Amino acid sequence: MEYFEWSRDEKKKGKRRCLPKQIAVMFLCLCMLVTSVDVTAIAAELDSALKENLRQEVEAYKGRWMTPDVEQPFGAYALSAPSVYKLAGKSVEMKVYAWSDQGELTYTWYHPRGYELEETGDTLKIPSLTAGEDSDFGTYKCIVKDGTSKKTIKFSVQLTSMLNVSALPSEDVNRYPGEPLNLSVSAKDYSIQEKEITYQWYQGKKKLEGETGSTLTMANAGKEGNTAVYRCIVSNGLETVTKTFEVYTRYLNIGDVYVTEEGDDSLLNSGSTIYYKPRSRHTWTVHTDLDDLDWADLNYQWQKEAYNRENGCWERVDIEGATEKSYTFTVDEENDSFLALYCRIFIGQETYDAGMWRIFVHDKDVSGYATSFESRLRMPAVFFVHPHITQGLDRTELTYQWYKKGKDGAADIKLEGETKDTLVFSSVREEDYGSYYCRVSLGETSYDLSAELYRYQH
Repeated sequence: MEYFEWSRDEKKKGKRRCLPKQIAVMFLCLCMLVTSVDVTAIAAELDSALKENLRQEVEAYKGRWMTPDVEQPFGAYALSAPSVYKLAGKSVEMKVYAWSDQGELTYTWYHPRGYELEETGDTLKIPSLTAGEDSDFGTYKCIVKDGTSKKTIKFSVQLTSMLNVSALPSEDVNRYPGEPLNLSVSAKDYSIQEKEITYQWYQGKKKLEGETGSTLTMANAGKEGNTAVYRCIVSNGLETVTKTFEVYTRYLNIGDVYVTEEGDDSLLNSGSTIYYKPRSRHTWTVHTDLDDLDWADLNYQWQKEAYNRENGCWERVDIEGATEKSYTFTVDEENDSFLALYCRIFIGQETYDAGMWRIFVHDKDVSGYATSFESRLRMPAVFFVHPHITQGLDRTELTYQWYKKGKDGAADIKLEGETKDTLVFSSVREEDYGSYYCRVSLGETSYDLSAELYRYQH
């Protein structure tokens, strides 16, 4: 290893600056020429001195994060690490190395929160770092002056978190109006202090009094129908962690709506027409996709279509007392010959129309109508039957038989084999024009539905 270095001014000239070892070697040679002393012993002592000198130089520069340019008249550098991570409660020491040949050095230290510290030397010691609102963590500054110039040295002291906090759920929360809200945090303190962990919940900036546990439960959180931000501040006395929850209210879809009738297994879908006999009594129960949600605070209002004599129009009116999931009513032949029933559902501030059903009152189990047809000769034609049966009877037990009415008092002609709800003419003949009917039967009850095959006149 060579023990020389280039001096700044001599680099361009190619000259080298000698270190003590070169001087010692030259001195030994001179001694060998002019004296007979024990050169070996002198060399050993010099070598030991050189090693000690080198050790002191290494120690002097040990820990310096920038090599000082001592040939400058004024300078300052961080002698300790410029960035460290510490636990709350631990100590930290920050040192500055400075020199000046222009005046006395002064040191001014500043806390990360901006205020000036009492320390005026080149070393700042914090015996116990605190976290939280009065945190000692952050960036410290030391301003070094020599009367004419100044330099600012910065030290970053960061908190090594030993308070581990996780949130459940970890993502944004979507909930229905009226749905209970459950938020929770899980905290673990790994610090050696083993401090008690505390919790405090907030809704926005509002402190939720009494909510000091790891879980927040609000039974009717969705009824306000808006989006909210909830925060939980967790602390172990040394450091504080905040977990934030964005809670969004989403549209509550009631899904498919249908009605069931007591004693009947069939479903009455919204928009359907129901046929009842006069003075018959019925109990309806409305169902939605929300029936399985125990938390859903549902309210009901049954309505009917009534004629407003003042306005001269039909309108929906509330049925007094019909505010339950089920509604029992008796068919009134006079007023309910063609009645529209509605059910409105309320969930918090949300309102939903569950559906509309029309009730047709007739005194037979079977009724309905058949469509007529207009056709040219040798063209196809078809009749369709649309039977109506009293609610609760089995439509699959209906039977059909087509007849052609006799002319001028002649007997009606039974069309053999025509026992479906349609009558098809593949090519109309002259004798096919006339009146027809389909006898629809259910048990001992039957009803004749008339249809006419007309000659095309255009």
